[in-house]
Amino acid sequence: MMDGGQDWSDAIAEVESEFDRAERVVEDVRERPGVAEVQRNGAMIEIYFDDRTTFPTGFAEWGDAAGLVIRGITVIPETDGFCARLAFVDGVDALSPQRRAAHRIAEYIDAGATRTAALDAWMCDDGPFSQTEWADVCGVGRQTIGDRVRAARRCERL
Repeated sequence: MMDGGQDWSDAIAEVESEFDRAERVVEDVRERPGVAEVQRNGAMIEIYFDDRTTFPTGFAEWGDAAGLVIRGITVIPETDGFCARLAFVDGVDALSPQRRAAHRIAEYIDAGATRTAALDAWMCDDGPFSQTEWADVCGVGRQTIGDRVRAARRCERL
């Protein structure tokens, strides 16, 4: 850490390892039978199949084994085959919002807030809800949520 700032080395290492994993996925798919060409652009992999009208046998199992979480597939016909654009969620994309939420909630708890107050504070301060909306979701009064959020904020400032 420099100048008392946050140490980002673990986060950077995680992103780099995820980038390396995505590159290994691209290299692995190049070796699959029937694949003519593969290109990667961020979270999109374009796979070109020549002289085919369907995915080769075992392709879905390969995706599962490679740990791909497919967010969308676009199939584009070509004159001598087709291109499949796979939009996938890589590990960083999949975990980032949850990781940030868990980290933030843990900060409240580590500061001394109750679990309920920590969750309420995150939902209202960092999450998508106003205190009134979150109270409706929880089935309690807005004042109850407000009290918990203030309690969590006080703990955090101590």
